Amino acid sequence: MKGPDMRKSELAAATAFAATVLAILTTSTVVGLGIGQPIQPLLLYTLHTAALIGSLCIGYAIFVEPRRLTTQTLTLKSPKLSSPIRAVHLTDLHVSEWNTFHERLLEAVRDLKPDLILMTGDYTTSRFNPEALKRFLTSLAGIAPVTACLGNSEGKRAVHETMQINGLQWLPEGSVSLEVRGQQLQVDAAIPGDLERVFSAKPDAKTFSICLYHYPDPAAELERVPYDLTLSGHTHGGQVRLPFIGALFSNSHAGRRYARGVFRSGTKTAFVSQGIGCESYGLPPIRFMCPPEIAILDLGPS
Repeated sequence: MKGPDMRKSELAAATAFAATVLAILTTSTVVGLGIGQPIQPLLLYTLHTAALIGSLCIGYAIFVEPRRLTTQTLTLKSPKLSSPIRAVHLTDLHVSEWNTFHERLLEAVRDLKPDLILMTGDYTTSRFNPEALKRFLTSLAGIAPVTACLGNSEGKRAVHETMQINGLQWLPEGSVSLEVRGQQLQVDAAIPGDLERVFSAKPDAKTFSICLYHYPDPAAELERVPYDLTLSGHTHGGQVRLPFIGALFSNSHAGRRYARGVFRSGTKTAFVSQGIGCESYGLPPIRFMCPPEIAILDLGPS
């Protein structure tokens, strides 16, 4: 059964929030910024315009952008590969309930015709819904083989049980060899926070190697990373970004510089995705200049 894109309580809260901001800004112009003095017409016009633009931005950030799916393509060549491979990288799903957004996400991934799907953690939210998560992951594994690592929100035992799905390789830590289009890929994972495991790993030098690590920290010290490609998430790209400033925060030790993007050091590449969902802790989900992202990884021989 289809669910709404946003709970009624969240819709009411978002509407009330936007209306409150507009009311405060408009009232401040009428009463002369709280001092009861007349305001010059130009200043009044400026304040009204600012109030309108601010309200529109808030409405867009709550109602539009969190559901505006985008794609980001990373093309990577390596002598370790003998034929083209298309992978899809998804991270930070934060599934709390099944809705039409997840149907659109599955359709978009299916249209990309990936050879494999790689996921880097945070599949649930504080409102854990195992049925919705399992429904999504089961459908996803029906598109292409999935390999998924641990995020920082997977502390509950039930989450680990939910990840036991045919076609999904649940890899909290360790290494797995995948055969894709007649060639081997080495995919490793480490528990979030165990950065030393990433740095000290010794992947097969002749095999194209991929590291799944939830936090973006490896991108900040890429020269120490032994893998050909490292995939991360966690930051949501900052969720709120501003022109010329970028992410306002990253919730990461790596800092705002590594909130999203492609980073290179010699033959090594790290990609930090801005992810799919939002962990809003009961508040309306907000994204601004940082929409949900499906990452397309086109790998091929050099």
